[in-house]
Amino acid sequence: MANKKTTSTKKSKVKSTGVSKKSSTKIADSKVTSINKSFKLKGSTYIEQTRMLQILSIPIYIGTAIAAWFMMASTTFPLTLSHRTKNILASQNSTVFSPAFHVIYDIQLRYCIIATLIILALFAAASALKMPKEYAQAVAKKVNPWRWITIGITGAIFVNIVSLLNGLSDIAAIKFSSFIVFLAAIVAWQVERQHVVGGKAPKITGQLSILLAFLPWVTILGAMFGTYFYGLVRSPWYVYAGSAVFLIATFDVILNSIMYFKAKKNWKNYSFIDRNAQLTVFFAVIVLSVILISGLPK
Repeated sequence: MANKKTTSTKKSKVKSTGVSKKSSTKIADSKVTSINKSFKLKGSTYIEQTRMLQILSIPIYIGTAIAAWFMMASTTFPLTLSHRTKNILASQNSTVFSPAFHVIYDIQLRYCIIATLIILALFAAASALKMPKEYAQAVAKKVNPWRWITIGITGAIFVNIVSLLNGLSDIAAIKFSSFIVFLAAIVAWQVERQHVVGGKAPKITGQLSILLAFLPWVTILGAMFGTYFYGLVRSPWYVYAGSAVFLIATFDVILNSIMYFKAKKNWKNYSFIDRNAQLTVFFAVIVLSVILISGLPK
């Protein structure tokens, strides 16, 4: 009789513990699912907005490129190579050198605009249609290299356009400035990676990225002031408007990243700042294209 009682008590204990385990696991699972739902709701809405933006931007990019091809004038800007040459008039007793430049080739500005629009359309199609899962995974990891590559390429072409508009023609200076802007985007990408790995991005790396992003403006502003003070003329309105668009876009991208690292309000969410950066690139390219189509019509 005693053995039967002990076995029955053991069974009752096992049953009770089993019920408690099941109930506890159910409660834990419900908590996890509720947390996941709330996280997905906050994150996926911005991801879906970004994907919708990318899908809608594809025909807009293509349509703007077609408009630039048919409506924009085939105005050419020279790309030159600076060098020294012999000054024949001054070289009487000895050789006197003077600065000179050689035109490498003339480039149509509309080709730069069309190339930018086509590249962005391809990136948007790849991200939204071909690799949506890879994009969502990159956002979940809080490091999206494709965004920084897009910003780097767009910024590099923008430097070419704004430099040519403001009278800069030296191919070495323009291409070096383009490389500097692309390098700034790559450094910013590394800042994000260090932020994820170490929990805090080093200030020196972020400051280096900002410095590189604004470095080409030294030559651009120099050309703008030189045109006004030494050329004694003012550039057309679309030159100042295009330069302003590029400068505002640069400020916006940098401010967006700073707000993310400081975890201000919605900027804590990586998908939010990723969407903001995509919007900045989209509006900057479209507005610049419209400005140049209007300023340089056929």
